[in-house]
Amino acid sequence: MKKKIVVTAIAAAIATPAIVNAEAIMYGKVRVASQYHNRGDAFDTWGMEDQQSRLGVKGEEDLGGGLKGIFQLEFGVNVGEGAGKTSIWSQRNSFVGLAGPFGTVLAGKHDTPFKLSTVKLDFFIDTNVDNDDQGSFAGDFNSTKGVGLFDSLRVDGAIAYVSPNFAGVTLMGAVVQIQADADFEDADHGLGAYSLAATYSNGPWFASAAYETIEPDNLAGIAGDNYYKWRVGVGMLEFNNISASLIYEDRDNTDFVNDDTSSWQFSAAYDITGNLRVKGMYGQYLYNDNDDTAFDTWAIGLEHKFSKRTDVQVMYRQKELDDNLNGGLDIQDNVFAVQLDHSF
Repeated sequence: MKKKIVVTAIAAAIATPAIVNAEAIMYGKVRVASQYHNRGDAFDTWGMEDQQSRLGVKGEEDLGGGLKGIFQLEFGVNVGEGAGKTSIWSQRNSFVGLAGPFGTVLAGKHDTPFKLSTVKLDFFIDTNVDNDDQGSFAGDFNSTKGVGLFDSLRVDGAIAYVSPNFAGVTLMGAVVQIQADADFEDADHGLGAYSLAATYSNGPWFASAAYETIEPDNLAGIAGDNYYKWRVGVGMLEFNNISASLIYEDRDNTDFVNDDTSSWQFSAAYDITGNLRVKGMYGQYLYNDNDDTAFDTWAIGLEHKFSKRTDVQVMYRQKELDDNLNGGLDIQDNVFAVQLDHSF
């Protein structure tokens, strides 16, 4: 059960002081994995890895007429990784906004609509088998916080809109206000990045389409063509205990490097009982210009839910670099992990 805290603000006026009460909810997740990581002769280690633990406060105020003021402050917490960390804290989705019959408008730091479009289709989310790189894009073999197939961003300076649900369809859009963070610090104009997405959900069926672009002027020291990407996803979720999803992403001028790339991933899960799930996935990262496979990856996992808030997961994932792009060397990156999660 979520904990409720009472936040009391004292507003002092010259003539009549007043006390204003507002209610907020504290929430969080603690996600820690003990994992074995092997890459041939390069390294062979066993250690602890935080998997997107977080702590947040969120709330709302009734403004009348169906209008609400909303806010959220959320921070990542590195749990159990102490050595070598300059800080245990990092900022996650944090914003202020308005919500009503028209939908929701918010401003702050947030996942882009492009990223949000396929969150429901990632059955290994917030683990070392996460289908992106948990907030950053490696686009190569060295992604360690996930398999690194897709480019999913959380950005500062987001001004976003989420529509009401229209017969299962939800529309999302966001622009990024420049000079808001280190990734968008040198632009000389107001807006130069935007993200659009549409999702459809009806019973077990889910589909999404998304588009995102960033102008190179918005990045320090970067010049050249715009970075364009689009993504589609389809899924069947918990239909007769079976879930399956397929995601495809295409990128032009990938991450401002003159490469056209794409990725795809198929995932499936079967609920053996109400609290025991077996799951797996397979995916590839491709160079479009020459049809080469940069790397492929697969994983299997077993997830047991002790309750709605606590679960344990056992997972194995492998990534294999294309030997044709690596001087004929066959390199495999293997991770075995046991992860314990609790939400509150």
